[in-house]
Amino acid sequence: MIATVLAIAFLILVHELGHLGAAKLVGVKVPEFSLGFGKVLVRRKLGDTEYCLRCFLLGGYVKTEDGFQDRPSLTRIFVALAGPASNLLFAFLAFVLVSFVGLPQFTATIGQVFPGRPAAKAGLLPGDKVISVDGRPVVRWAEMTDLVTEGKGRAVRLVVQRGHGTLVVSVTPETIDGKGMLGIKASGETVSTSYGLMASIEKGLQITGEQLKGSAELIMKLVGLSPVDVIGPVQIVKVGAEQAQIGLISLLFFMAILSTSFVIFNLIPIPVLDGGLIAITLVELVTGRKINQKLQLLATKLSMAVVIGLMTFVFLSDLLKLAK
Repeated sequence: MIATVLAIAFLILVHELGHLGAAKLVGVKVPEFSLGFGKVLVRRKLGDTEYCLRCFLLGGYVKTEDGFQDRPSLTRIFVALAGPASNLLFAFLAFVLVSFVGLPQFTATIGQVFPGRPAAKAGLLPGDKVISVDGRPVVRWAEMTDLVTEGKGRAVRLVVQRGHGTLVVSVTPETIDGKGMLGIKASGETVSTSYGLMASIEKGLQITGEQLKGSAELIMKLVGLSPVDVIGPVQIVKVGAEQAQIGLISLLFFMAILSTSFVIFNLIPIPVLDGGLIAITLVELVTGRKINQKLQLLATKLSMAVVIGLMTFVFLSDLLKLAK
């Protein structure tokens, strides 16, 4: 849990440092830079900026000068974009590093078979290693589960290595939340694949693009309150802890995925987020008129309610998953 909280705090720090660096680069004064919310634990003044570390790490902000709203439109957009851009750069570099070093992934070796579930009924045992699903070779756990999920209500043919021999097992997955499940858990054995430098850069670009697309589609579904398989704060802590146990590279990969989510989330065009500031500035730039401050304040309050509503929806989804 501690590793997950620190990882998220680091991503927030990356985001806020982007805003801070951009502001100072264009001459915007920053009276306060804060990592976290609540009571101040550490406070230090460097130049014109007071740097604070607060007790609740899952948040942060950069307080700009009072006249920031009167700054040129492109200046405000540049400062607002710098936060998401920093998260994007971190994610890309992390994906490149993970691809170069090699990401540990679970092998298709079964560690636990749950009683009464399809795998147990079919005779699968802990220690069995799945080497193919419906004739398609698998090495990693994710490859195996993806193919099983495709099966849903129909029987799938598994070739399993047990000891020095192999056997063929036919098993019909049970459908839970639209996914085919066998009732098994990975053994924890891992395997990794690494790439050369140029291939890692290409892989980093590919994964970053895929994660951005996935995050954007997910948020669109959340805005429409559509049923969606999403992990909220409870699941994030759980998954982060699991990745930390596997190793630092796995935790770094998980952080990079979260960082791409930060990019898309912060670009939602509602006033309380960076995307809202950018949207307001663009409207003012196009119309040549300042938006009324009272209207902005009302929009900010409404958008805060929307964000709280989305967070509540995700949190309740988390609790329902745990209940199941």
